[in-house]
Amino acid sequence: MAFGYIKYSTDENMGIVGFLKRLMGKSKIEKLPGFGGDGLLITLPYGKYEENIKLREKANKNIFKILENMDIEFISGEENINYPYGFKLCKGNLLKGIFAEEIIKDISKKENVYIENTSLVVKDGGDEGSVYAIEATAKAAGEMAVFTERQKGIENLIEDIYFDTGLSISLFSYEESDYIKESMFIVSCKKSEEKEKVLKKGSIYLFLFGNDQKAQELYEKRKDINVYYDPKFTFNGKNEKASVIEAYLLSSMMKHYNDKKRVSLKEYAAQNAVKYAEIKALKAL
Repeated sequence: MAFGYIKYSTDENMGIVGFLKRLMGKSKIEKLPGFGGDGLLITLPYGKYEENIKLREKANKNIFKILENMDIEFISGEENINYPYGFKLCKGNLLKGIFAEEIIKDISKKENVYIENTSLVVKDGGDEGSVYAIEATAKAAGEMAVFTERQKGIENLIEDIYFDTGLSISLFSYEESDYIKESMFIVSCKKSEEKEKVLKKGSIYLFLFGNDQKAQELYEKRKDINVYYDPKFTFNGKNEKASVIEAYLLSSMMKHYNDKKRVSLKEYAAQNAVKYAEIKALKAL
């Protein structure tokens, strides 16, 4: 077994055996279907809104000790679970980042926007997934700027993109700048949108890494823009969560490739029949 996916219990009628397991903080462990035996599905003995802190702590301590002993390194799971240090938590951002080009082109087609002539901004989230997203977006864009708080940290990346594609990308750190005010297409790698008032009327906003709630909040504040979120992916033809696919790909790459023979995540995704499927939308009035 190479990776694990952790989820809350939805079992309300657990019976006496289930009650005892819950009392002892015992999680259910089984094989995750569809990954060739390389994944574990771990169901915690409590639900998403469990108020018994002692139960949560006991269950988490038990299951993460078991996973550590099994040499499980990559994990993904539902939100607000307290993942301890030492595990690599996969959120799906790397996968979404490498497919940013396909996602942006899909949205452009839906909105009848010629992306090569459209002003586009990427809002850097400060992580590795954002780097993938910037690289992928640059392949689709004709005019691009990046809002970032780590200008020195990504200057070499921007220079490499220029030499590879000829695209000159502007960097800025003022979130109410003209780049934001005038852009018709914004790709956000940040978790939320705090300066929604400066967004251009009729513009397209892609919450690449944002969740459903944040996308809905932005849409409620600005119904005059088009909000897109939650890109979906398929693994061997079946719908899977981005975080689960990412955990599988990274753990599998660690097993099959060493430092002498590296392969990109995008290439490995293609080898494993991972494809971008669709994007959700909250349409403007």
